[in-house]
Amino acid sequence: MNGSRMKLVPHVLFGVAILFGALMGSGSAAATPQRATTLKTTTIVVLAGKPSELAFKLSKTSLIASGTVVFKVTNAGKISHDFEICVNPVVKAANFCKKGLATPPLKPGKSATVKVLLTKKGKYEFLCTLPGHASAGMKGLVGIGVKVAAPPVTTTTQKVSTGPTTTSSTTTTATTTTTVNDGCAPGMTIQSTGNTDGDDDETGRPTDEDGCV
Repeated sequence: MNGSRMKLVPHVLFGVAILFGALMGSGSAAATPQRATTLKTTTIVVLAGKPSELAFKLSKTSLIASGTVVFKVTNAGKISHDFEICVNPVVKAANFCKKGLATPPLKPGKSATVKVLLTKKGKYEFLCTLPGHASAGMKGLVGIGVKVAAPPVTTTTQKVSTGPTTTSSTTTTATTTTTVNDGCAPGMTIQSTGNTDGDDDETGRPTDEDGCV
């Protein structure tokens, strides 16, 4: 009987060692919990061609949370535009992206979406890539975790010529004519000479109309 108990001792000790190790392991795991990282998604509404034809209007440009940024772009202008966001931080807008994501050219009234992951703190350039548009002012910066100054408003003044304007005036002179009919039809007067029939019109009295002219 004693021999049987002595044979069981090593097995019992081995089981205790396994249980102790499991408890220590679970305690270590509880002491160093894993941190879950959740990236935020920010949606920004972009109007191209507003407030002027060669400008953008964004719903948010400063202190954007790092993570996924969704640009919902609509061309509110009168000509075609596109929208590109650079994926690397810059110091100032340079009219082009070394690397970026862009919409296709959008006709007036059309929309498209650009989705980009921006995790590094800094300023990121956006622009229209159509020839001459960015250099004319269609560009700007968005700040991931930083502030950026409001983009300047570029206005375009277009003069429309309708040709020379000629003003004419007409002066009307009214002439009043007093006519004594003395019994003649309208528009006719008594013939004062050349009538020798001896009627009343020779003496200036109402005529018998044979002397009216």
